[in-house]
Parts: sequence; C-alpha cells; structure tokens
Amino acid sequence: QLRTLNVELRQRESELIDERNNLEKHVEERTARLAKKSDQLRSASYIARQTAEVQELEGILNTATSLITDQYGFYHTGIFLMNDTGDEVILQAASSEGGKRMIEKGYSFAVGSQGIVGYVAAQKQSRIALDVGPDAVFFNNPDLPLTRAQVVVPLLIRNKVVGILDIQSDKPQ
Repeated sequence: QLRTLNVELRQRESELIDERNNLEKHVEERTARLAKKSDQLRSASYIARQTAEVQELEGILNTATSLITDQYGFYHTGIFLMNDTGDEVILQAASSEGGKRMIEKGYSFAVGSQGIVGYVAAQKQSRIALDVGPDAVFFNNPDLPLTRAQVVVPLLIRNKVVGILDIQSDKPQ
C-alpha cells in the first residue's frame, strides 16, 4: 500500500507541476497582451496630444497620418475628406510616398463606388480586409503595391460622413 500511495503522490505532484506551468504560461500571455494594449493606448494618447497642438486643418491631417503610421508601424495612412456636394471623398493627407503621389493626382472615390473607401463612405461602417487579395471589393492601387491588409473607418459628425481614415499594412492580418 505504501508503494501505491507513493505512486499516487508522485502522479499528483506531476499534475500540480503541469498545472503550475500552464498557469505561468497563461499569466505570461496575458501580461504580453496587456503590455501591447497599454502601448497602443499610449500611442493613441500621444497622437491625440500632438494633433491637438496643431491649429490649421492641413497640419492636423498631415500630423495625424504621420503619427498613426509611425506609432503603429503601418505601411500607409491616408485621410479623405468629403467634397461639398457629398458625393465624393478626396484624399487630403497621406503618410506614404505613394499616397503623396495620389494627392498630387487628385485621388478620390465616388461615394458608393467600387473599392473599400467608396463602400465605407456610403455605408458609414468600418471595413477590414485582412488580406486584400481575396477581398472582392478591394481596388488594386499601383501607388500602393505592397498593401496586404486594409482598415477603412468613416469619420462621422452627427452620423454624417465628413471623411475617411484609410490605414494599410504591408502584412496580411
């Protein structure tokens, strides 16, 4: 009986060690997730403080696109503003060289047109393409050839679209 008891105690000890290791792993994973969220919040706060100091609209837009790209490591950030008639969004600020070329060309989307930006402007809802290749609504852009993922967010005031925030990554997901 002592041998049986000894075997059982060793088995229980092994189970406890496994359980402790699993708990430590979960704590490490949760700590890493919390650290990442903390960094993201710190970046968002920094962006808000920096843009609040700028007085003119063009400066605010350029500062915001640059800071979003720099703080989060994205490939491209662009801000489109709605035209006076409300039927088109026009790229006004961009962080990437390709985006700046697009501004020079007067790059715009008709509200409701094919493409994620036109879709979001019409639907007033964010859209995420985790991998733009298979996304049927994605419009291939030669000025941003490395785009693999995209998130487009409507900028709303009183449920009216005043602009679009377009963020693109050169990595999927």
